[in-house]
Order: sequence, then C-alpha cells, then structure tokens
Amino acid sequence: MTLSLFAELDDSPVVEDIKAADAVTLRPYQRESVDAVFAEWEAGNRATLICLPTGAGKSVCFSEVMRSLCAS
Repeated sequence: MTLSLFAELDDSPVVEDIKAADAVTLRPYQRESVDAVFAEWEAGNRATLICLPTGAGKSVCFSEVMRSLCAS
C-alpha cells in the first residue's frame, strides 16, 4: 500500500533512518490498532486516531504506522 501523506519526506535522511530501523513485535491490540488506521485511510478517512489507555503503547503504534509508510 502506498500513501502519499508524507510524500514530501521521501528524500529525507529521517526516512532512511526509519527504513533502517528494526520493527518491534507489536502486541495483538497494537497490531489491531495499526491495521485499523490503515483501514480507515483506505476507506478515505484521513483524520483518524488511536484510543488506548495510558501505557498501552500509542507511541509504539504511531511509530509502526510511520515505519510501515516509509517501508512501502
């Protein structure tokens, strides 16, 4: 899946760092959250959010979304 949300960053050294980073193993509910973000984007909903309790790994989920976008 290729999204152009961050196309202006394609040549950024930051993107290269993200592509080189090792993926972490997400917990099942984190994987479900990340997959739901992509499903919403595929459905045309560009404004979506992840709602998880404190300490559940929202930042980990966001990082995985960014890593997946940069890797594709």
